[in-house]
Amino acid sequence: MNMKNLILISIAVLATGLASCKKEKKKIGEPASKLEGINANWVLTRVDQIDVTKTLAFVESDTLLEVTEVFAGSNPMTLDIKSADFTYAITPGTTYNLFPKASGSWKFDDVLYPSRVIFDASTAEELSMKLLRPVRPQDPNLVLKLDKRCNGKRTTSYHLWFTRKS
Repeated sequence: MNMKNLILISIAVLATGLASCKKEKKKIGEPASKLEGINANWVLTRVDQIDVTKTLAFVESDTLLEVTEVFAGSNPMTLDIKSADFTYAITPGTTYNLFPKASGSWKFDDVLYPSRVIFDASTAEELSMKLLRPVRPQDPNLVLKLDKRCNGKRTTSYHLWFTRKS
């Protein structure tokens, strides 16, 4: 057998080997509905305050301060979100409440790929919060970012951690 034939046979064997080792793609199913995911009664379990005015911080989390006692306390607020009629209701608890209204309407900025939850859109009390984590039916937490502003400038951010109650 000459060298040319040996090279051709080696290439054929190698090509056959590579083709047979192709990984099978796993089916992961349909994406979870974010509307089903947010539909729950949520209880406020953690609040992180971030001072965004600090110039020495490399990232926002460098100035993170856990302030749950101030905002949740012994009787924390609950947030009941209904996706069937896009309404919400707040039971304030015994501490400071960051929501301007006790109830109203809500929506996602994008139903399929939401990045924000907007409470009371197109009203004077509109409150837009960034979703910091996915909200799927299997997720135990809803984490929202609320930016507080003074004269149009962002001064403080709050990360509101809600735990699924029902």
